[in-house]
Amino acid sequence: MYKNIFHNYKISDDVFIENIVSKKLKLKKEKKVDINHLLNRVKLQQRNEIKEKIIYLALGFFILTLTGFYLYIIK
Repeated sequence: MYKNIFHNYKISDDVFIENIVSKKLKLKKEKKVDINHLLNRVKLQQRNEIKEKIIYLALGFFILTLTGFYLYIIK
């Protein structure tokens, strides 16, 4: 529980500020960063980008082929 300082039945603001600062200091912990996890994440993102490009390229060829067949049938 907080130790409250009363002066004329009012709680001092200094106590609350000290508690807030001490809580923030306790929450800040150093996080260890593993470089291998970061590199693996970058590699996965690059693979996903390449897959998206291949899908868009295949979709473009498919649309071109359908347009060609449509024009061949109409002619």
